[in-house]
This record gives sequence, C-alpha cells and structure tokens, in this order.
Amino acid sequence: RREHLGVIFQSFNLVESLDVCANIALPLKLAGSPVDRERLDRLLDILGISAKRKALPQHLSGGERQRVAVESALVAKADVVLADEPTGHLDMEASARLCETLSSLNRVEKSAILLVTHDPMVAAYANKVHFMKGGRICASLEAMHDASEISKAYLEFCR
Repeated sequence: RREHLGVIFQSFNLVESLDVCANIALPLKLAGSPVDRERLDRLLDILGISAKRKALPQHLSGGERQRVAVESALVAKADVVLADEPTGHLDMEASARLCETLSSLNRVEKSAILLVTHDPMVAAYANKVHFMKGGRICASLEAMHDASEISKAYLEFCR
C-alpha cells in the first residue's frame, strides 16, 4: 500500500506533534523512500500552503489540514489515489485548485484517481462518473465536465 496507493482521508489523519512538512513526508519515511523536496515544495505552492510548512496541525484551519492530507497522499507519486470527499473542508477556489491538481496527476503521471464526492462541481473534473444509490451503481457517465448536467443525470437515473 505504501508504494502504490495514496489515500486522502476525509478526517485528515495528521500526526499532531509533526509539522506540515513532516506530516507530508511521513508516508515516504515509513516506506523507507527518499523525500523529493522539489515535488513537496511544488505541491505546497500549488495547494497554497507554503507559508504553513512549519506549522503544527492544531494551528491550521480545517481547509489547510485537508490540503496537508492531500499532499501527503500525492507526494509519493502513487499509482492509485483514493480520495474520500477531498474538497469537503475547502472553499471553492481551493477545491478547484485541488481538482485541477488531481486531473493533472491523472493526465501527466497516469495515476488513477478514485474520488468519492457529493459535489457535482468536483465530479465534473472526472473522466467517468458513477452514481450510487443504496450502495449500488445506478448510472455511469463518460466525462461531461458540466456540473449542472451531472446533477440532472443523477436526478434522472437515481431517484
């Protein structure tokens, strides 16, 4: 799991005694892998938390904690990223930036992204959308990239 899977938890799962950079690097250190400082710094910039690099989690907002959790999952260049409501604690701008980052990761690094969301704006970034109701897939759509169309499709197929 440490070598091929990145997990973005909805509840952050940060170590309170470690600063931002140490929390981000923790999965790599546990795997015995080197930390790519350039990638770590680039992701800090992209996700807008560079100024918080030495802060402890208790000094971060919920959105900042979420971005640290996201970077922790992305820094290792995982083959597959599992994301549970990764934008739940983010404002619209940070959500869009995160979705663009995940889309780029998929395109450029060929990482598979499996993301769970209730937000049609987030789903609009996906290449494929599966709607679930009662624990079962009730419909699937190829990339629509239009949140209003995704919402309409959900209402049509999954009432």
